[in-house]
Amino acid sequence: MELGQAAASKPLRLKCDSLVTPLGIDSKTPVLSWQLQDDRYGARQTAYEIQVATSSALLAAGKPDMWDSSRVESDQSAGVTYAGPALLPERRYFWRVKVWDKDGKPYPTSDTSWWETGLLDAQEWRGKWIGGEEHEHKRVREADAAWVTNPKVEWEKSLERRPAASVGTNAVAALRAEKHHWRS
Repeated sequence: MELGQAAASKPLRLKCDSLVTPLGIDSKTPVLSWQLQDDRYGARQTAYEIQVATSSALLAAGKPDMWDSSRVESDQSAGVTYAGPALLPERRYFWRVKVWDKDGKPYPTSDTSWWETGLLDAQEWRGKWIGGEEHEHKRVREADAAWVTNPKVEWEKSLERRPAASVGTNAVAALRAEKHHWRS
């Protein structure tokens, strides 16, 4: 580089939800950020355009199928919220950003980055607990028992309706000793 010539490059350090290429994010509207690398005097970003696609090939072809922010006049390069269609769970999304300098000239487009969604809603979580469990704890869990502290609940009557083995002797003693209430 010659003396007096300053370095200006494409946006770097692309992040999604403050992470580089994150796996399993649970945000339905992730927050994107990048850093400008320009050593020229008075260098600053004046606009950006974010493109998001379901494949890197679509993005490379300039066909973002998820979201194209179009040019946004802004110096914001952190905390830009994804505003495209709803993201699907367990999918990888590819993105890049283009920015413009103080003179309205474009910097080179960033390299492609990506993020991957995890399970976005509670109903998507399916499975059973894996691991050891004591027999008494398993019986209480399977009985769909619920501890409550509502004095209106007549816990002694609800206990009488259950066989002692389904509640466990220790649980009954603890209830009586601590004056908790049991609801079935």
